[in-house]
Amino acid sequence: MYVYKEISIDEYFVKKNNYCLIDVRSESEYAEDHIYGAINIPLLNDEERILVGTLYKEKGVKSAKQTARQVTLPKMLDKLNMIYSVIENTKKIPIIYCARGGDRSSVIATLLAMENTYVFRLIGGYKAYRGYVINYFTNNLDKKIKVFYGMTGSGKTEVLMELKKKGMPIIDLEGLANNRGSVFGHIGLGKQPSQKKFDSDLFNAINIINDDFIIVEGESKKIGRLYIPEQFYDKMISGDSYLIECDLKYRIDRIIREYGGYLRENNEEIIRSIGILKTHIGNVKTAELIEQFKLGLLDKVVEFLLVYYYDVLYEKNRKSKTGYIDVYSSNNVFECTENISLNIK
Repeated sequence: MYVYKEISIDEYFVKKNNYCLIDVRSESEYAEDHIYGAINIPLLNDEERILVGTLYKEKGVKSAKQTARQVTLPKMLDKLNMIYSVIENTKKIPIIYCARGGDRSSVIATLLAMENTYVFRLIGGYKAYRGYVINYFTNNLDKKIKVFYGMTGSGKTEVLMELKKKGMPIIDLEGLANNRGSVFGHIGLGKQPSQKKFDSDLFNAINIINDDFIIVEGESKKIGRLYIPEQFYDKMISGDSYLIECDLKYRIDRIIREYGGYLRENNEEIIRSIGILKTHIGNVKTAELIEQFKLGLLDKVVEFLLVYYYDVLYEKNRKSKTGYIDVYSSNNVFECTENISLNIK
């Protein structure tokens, strides 16, 4: 009898460097989220999975499994060869997983075992991994979080990226969320990841940091359509806070420099985003800003939005603390970065 071994998600994370992960779910399941480093070799592609799922609901298990065999068997040799190629390239023990540790991973693991391959199947599949991530953010997040606040355009992200180059434990939440965290934050960036993928990417980013603290930029609980995990956000609120200040002139220049290309290439999207603000700044001013934008007067549009929208919003939502541990000027980003790196350990 050919038998594969089983491994729990907890056991995997104890010695994860010993294994290579093979995700046999469909390509869309993998794209939504997957265990970091896993290679996707689908047993059923998206169309085939939908077909089998429909038959399962309409005609039952027997019909669904019969169809699954018909669509998978002709391609099985190629799939096994791809898996063997991963094993050969990584020189690691394979762990096969599917959605819940069911038929898909069992079929592949069994076939590999029949050829005397030392192989594991992940108990509970991706669902077990997702539970592990949720539990981490609920119960096991043990790092302190230091947060840099500052008005829009003050260069917080730029400063933090320079600090990262110096080896400081930075996590770019907006980068992980693919959104700059504002009404215009999605412009030019494309689609945001799924909530599950965002959680996983944050989990992975935390776990490659060896320091006992993390540095992030101050954010609201929601970045675009994604939510920061609750315990992580609570630690941000209660963590050490620092303020980055910057003169208005530099803020305007920075916004135009960072967003300029996106602003010119996404005219209609920018106009729609300005229109969203009419409940805050009124119909007349909204129309005026749209006209200035069409005329290419970006400095006037940016200055108004900073002073009369973003700064007002920032003051309204300012963190209720007695004060910041330190305040830094980012008029010169490199001087600011140097000052911070000398003071935060």
